[in-house]
Amino acid sequence: MYGSGIQIPRIAFSTVDYAQIPANSFFFGFDLDNAGALSKMDNTGAVTVIEGAGGGGVVDTGSGTYSTYRICTSNNASGPYSTAFGYANSASGYGATVSGGYNNTVSSDLSTVSGGYGNTSSGYYSVVGGGAYNTALSDYSTSSGGYGNSAANLAATVSGGYGNSATGAGATISGGVANTTSGYYSVIGGGAFNSIQCQYSVIGGGFNNTASGYNGATIGGGINNTASGYNPSTVGGGFSNTASGGYSTVSGGYFNTSSAYYSTVSGGYGNVASGSYSTVSGGYDNAACAQCSTVSGGANNIVRGCGSAVVGGVDNTLGSCASCSIIGGGCFNTVTKELSFVGGGLCNCSCSTTSVISGGAFNTTCGDYSTVSGGYGNFADSLYGAILGGQCNNTCSFACATIVGSNICAVANCTLHANCLWLKDLPDDSALPLPAGTVYSCTAEGGRLYIA
Repeated sequence: MYGSGIQIPRIAFSTVDYAQIPANSFFFGFDLDNAGALSKMDNTGAVTVIEGAGGGGVVDTGSGTYSTYRICTSNNASGPYSTAFGYANSASGYGATVSGGYNNTVSSDLSTVSGGYGNTSSGYYSVVGGGAYNTALSDYSTSSGGYGNSAANLAATVSGGYGNSATGAGATISGGVANTTSGYYSVIGGGAFNSIQCQYSVIGGGFNNTASGYNGATIGGGINNTASGYNPSTVGGGFSNTASGGYSTVSGGYFNTSSAYYSTVSGGYGNVASGSYSTVSGGYDNAACAQCSTVSGGANNIVRGCGSAVVGGVDNTLGSCASCSIIGGGCFNTVTKELSFVGGGLCNCSCSTTSVISGGAFNTTCGDYSTVSGGYGNFADSLYGAILGGQCNNTCSFACATIVGSNICAVANCTLHANCLWLKDLPDDSALPLPAGTVYSCTAEGGRLYIA
């Protein structure tokens, strides 16, 4: 072995009996006392570094077939065609590669760790680009860099960041901190503490957002948002919004909830769309509770009737029997029956079918097909009754009674009630004969009125 020139051993030169070396000859070897540097020793025990001075070491064949490693006490290339450079690295898979770094491990075939510290690539064709304590644990998985990231399912990818975990097949985390996705083919763009628990879902970024429905959930960003509908639900952004209905949407805002199929809250604060196909466009504490119901804006408005709408205002209510009805705006207005309308005003109440209150204050319709055009404190309780304005008028249950004026109580059906009539340009008796029921003046009697 000594000076044979046939095989260069790897040995700690301190263990060599240099007295056995012939005079004018040398013992050659990779000195493990000198970081594996190619060195020579003479018969006096003097050691001279030939190559790899300064701890650089040299490359030698490993224990695996056609494997290569940098000579040091800790590198190991035991897989066929494997490579291990750096320090304390291990390449044990077929064609496995550790390009550098410290304490990295590649244990599966055709996998790679490019560098860094404490990284592990254990899936077939898996890659860790660098960083520290990153893992690519499944076939075709990739952890590009960062710290403490894990790509732990088939074709999963973590591009970087800190403490991210992609455990769903084909899942991707682009970066950020402590993001997790277990859904197949799901994506987290970035942010922190975001979580996807369903397949085919996306969280763009933000903080502490959760996509937990069955599939296709989307959260654009924001804070503490949840998309949990069984079918694809969406939260665009904002704070503490929830889309829990199938195909439901919350575009943004704060503490909004869309909990029914195809329901939508566009924005605002504390709004709820809980009826299927319902919509709240914005505002504050509005609720669209019935199927196909709408609140366009305002505050504290509630729609419980199917196909009904509150356009705006404050504290307006459409009851559960008020289907296909509308409140345009105003404050504290109420509709309790179907096919009815309150345009606006204050404290108006439509309590009958197909009735109308255009505006005013404290007006009430209790007769079907009745109308109050405006005014104050008017009460239309008769079938087809109408109060055109004024104050404190009452149709007193007389059908088709009409009131023009104030403080009038109807006394007959199908009768116009008024405080006073002023008639202009009446025909006179020269125009006789006139249609029955026509009012005319008699010129011979100083304009006295008659009815034909």
